[in-house]
Amino acid sequence: MSNAAAKRAASIKGFWRMVLGFVIVWIICVIVWALTGQGYFWPLWPALGMIIGAIYAGIRISRMPKS
Repeated sequence: MSNAAAKRAASIKGFWRMVLGFVIVWIICVIVWALTGQGYFWPLWPALGMIIGAIYAGIRISRMPKS
């Protein structure tokens, strides 16, 4: 496996760890929102930021050399 392929594989693994972390944080935000009165759905804003970050990371990885 070339160095570029190893870096890409490590980046993909890191990407999925990041997505899992985002999902866990967002679930915690929704639980806090649900336990504190369920007014304005503010967990939308952290989710939007995390989605933008995940899209940016995914684009970065997709532009990495495959081999």
